[in-house]
Amino acid sequence: HLSTDDAWLSQITRAGMRCTWQALRERADLDGACGATGVLEHRVGRGRHWPHAGTEAGREWTRAADPATLAAAGLPPDAPAWWHERAGWVQPAALVRSLLGQPGITWRGHCEVSAIARTTTGWRVTGPAGETLADTPWLIVAAGPATRALLAGPLATLRPQGLPLNAVRGQMSGQLHTATTPPLPGFATNGHGALIPHVPTPEGPAWF
Repeated sequence: HLSTDDAWLSQITRAGMRCTWQALRERADLDGACGATGVLEHRVGRGRHWPHAGTEAGREWTRAADPATLAAAGLPPDAPAWWHERAGWVQPAALVRSLLGQPGITWRGHCEVSAIARTTTGWRVTGPAGETLADTPWLIVAAGPATRALLAGPLATLRPQGLPLNAVRGQMSGQLHTATTPPLPGFATNGHGALIPHVPTPEGPAWF
C-alpha cells in the first residue's frame, strides 16, 4: 500500500512484508513454493503519480520501473509503472501447511463454528449444539463469506455501522509452460489482474 503521506496503512504494510519474508526465509520446507522476484505494478488507468511525494519513506521498497523492466513485461518504455523491489509471491497452501506444522499449533478440522462470544479472558468459540470448541485470549476470524455473520454479534457495537464486509469471489487460471507459451517476464506483474510466471509445480513450471 502506497500513500503520499506514508499513512499508517502504508507503514504497517511494509512491516508485514518484513515479517513475511523473514518467516519465509526461515522455512526450508517452502523451497520452490515462494519467490522474492520483485513485482511490477502497471498503473493502468491511474497515471504516473509518484506515491512518495514529500517523503523518503518507502523509496527502498518502490521506485519507478526502468525501461529494461518494462520491456521484460512487454510494456512500452513510457508506460506508467512501479517496481516493488521487496515483493514476490508465495503458494498459500504450502505456507499454511508449514505454519500448521510448527510447535504450539493444533489443527482441528470438521468443526462447525456457530457463534463467537466475549469472555472475561478473551473469546469463546462454540458449535451448533452450544459446545465449547475453544477458549482463547486472541482470535482471528478468516471464514470467507461466513465472516460477517460470525462477527455480527460480538463486534457489532465496536463501530457505529458494525463491520461493512462484502464477500468477493476470487478466481485464478493457470497452465504449464510449453514450447508455445509466449515469453514471460521473470517476475510477477499486476495491472488489470495479475500474472505469476515460472512457478515450480510437480508437473513442471507453470504460470498463474
